[in-house]
Amino acid sequence: MAGAYTALAEDSSGCYFNPSGLSFSKEKELSISGQAFYQKETVFKEAIIDQDFIETSSGMYPNFIGASFKSGGISTCLSLINLDYQDFNQNDRFENVTDQNGAVRDFYRTHQENGYYLMGGIGGAYRMGILGIGASGFLYRRSIQSSNHQFVVFNGGSTLVQDAKYTTNNHGYGMSIGLMLRFSKISIGFSTRKMASLSDKTLGYVDRVTYIEAADGGENSFEQLKSSDVSFDELNPVTHRLGLAWLEGQGTTWSVDFLFHEGKDNFDSVDEAIEKVILMNTMNFSIGVEMVMSPMVFRTGFFSNLTMFPAVDPEVLNQRPHVDYFGMTLGVAFRGNKSENSIGLLFQKGEGEAQIISNARSVQDVESHVIIASWNTQYSL
Repeated sequence: MAGAYTALAEDSSGCYFNPSGLSFSKEKELSISGQAFYQKETVFKEAIIDQDFIETSSGMYPNFIGASFKSGGISTCLSLINLDYQDFNQNDRFENVTDQNGAVRDFYRTHQENGYYLMGGIGGAYRMGILGIGASGFLYRRSIQSSNHQFVVFNGGSTLVQDAKYTTNNHGYGMSIGLMLRFSKISIGFSTRKMASLSDKTLGYVDRVTYIEAADGGENSFEQLKSSDVSFDELNPVTHRLGLAWLEGQGTTWSVDFLFHEGKDNFDSVDEAIEKVILMNTMNFSIGVEMVMSPMVFRTGFFSNLTMFPAVDPEVLNQRPHVDYFGMTLGVAFRGNKSENSIGLLFQKGEGEAQIISNARSVQDVESHVIIASWNTQYSL
């Protein structure tokens, strides 16, 4: 249902979406989700003259394990969530691009990056008639290892070699609070999630070597630039969710979510960072529908995934990509007496701009698409 669960999250997913939804659960349950396969391809248009960069990533990983319990009017949950996973191993090679004097002749680039974002937490909720209130707490860990090597040969004899590496190992905590109003056919949910870091450790450096071969037997020049290791704070925007669901009856449910992410920046964290990062105030939405034709359940939805990074400024170097995504989900489930097994597909397409060439002001148009195949198993205990 494209993530439109703020007014519906009655199971262990409520730990993340809206903990107050647990108060309306009817039984204990155990839920395990996984992404059987994902693939992402991003095309940076005409990155070198008329040549495109194509960046791909694929893999398999579990993304949710959770359980919920109910005792009287109090409900509790446990959950472990993998919010993000990435594994890039990219090699680009462009030769004899142009013979124009001073322009790029040969370009070689190697980019490797892998990382994850794990979040584990517990939550509780209490029901008072049509009103449910709840809260959940999390610990998180984010890890990223990235390496980028570029080797450029220019017409005329000069060369540029640049290595950039950084490592992120951050951990912290967070809290989510929520409210839910449940009437006979309408459900309204609201939640706020705030994260804070306990330890930020983002270290990186840039090593750049420039060699210029002089013409007519003159003296060649050589320059090497190294940046010092630095560390800066991780940005954790506050996220507010508002959801509305219509329980139509006869097995059909409609749901819509609105998400607001509060912007932040890291300007105060260090005097001299690897990069200045700004996150903008951003609104996203998701719309979903569920249709039950026992024992089958069909789900679909549409969503936005708009970036919090600002538009790319051609007067500034080394900016984060600005890519906005829109997508849809399709899923089918089989319900038994005590279990539900489902499979789903997510399609996401994005467009925007980026600066894929390090220390260059050129801006590339970007097209990206993501395909994810997922499964979920849920048991009533």
